[in-house]
Amino acid sequence: AIFVDGVGVGGGVVDRLRQLGRKIVEVNNGAAPIRPADFQNVRAETWSEMREWIKKGGCLPADDHELATDLQGPEYYFDAKNRLALERKEDMKKRGLASPDAADALALTFAARVAAPPIADRWRMDRTNASSWVTA
Repeated sequence: AIFVDGVGVGGGVVDRLRQLGRKIVEVNNGAAPIRPADFQNVRAETWSEMREWIKKGGCLPADDHELATDLQGPEYYFDAKNRLALERKEDMKKRGLASPDAADALALTFAARVAAPPIADRWRMDRTNASSWVTA
């Protein structure tokens, strides 16, 4: 599945991908989460889902230093309704940290459940390069 942050600059990306006939999952990180009693917004919820996946053995590239740094950047807190919230990017910038773009991209993939295709459809041969295989 293709997950795109549809807010701001991502809005144009969403429009173009749809124009090209791509099926995408548009994510609005500031929107209400699936579990509003537990999380302030979608961003906090997806980061929490990502954290649980990592704790359960989710595989991350060992040499991706940008992702490792991004995952450690945002601080979390609990809002007045005792919901998990993530530090705003503006506040991270005040602390001298860059926007955690790589980690945000990974977190987007936890915005919706995606079923695996049937085994017979998982791989197809790339006809332009007979020696390579690509996911369907």
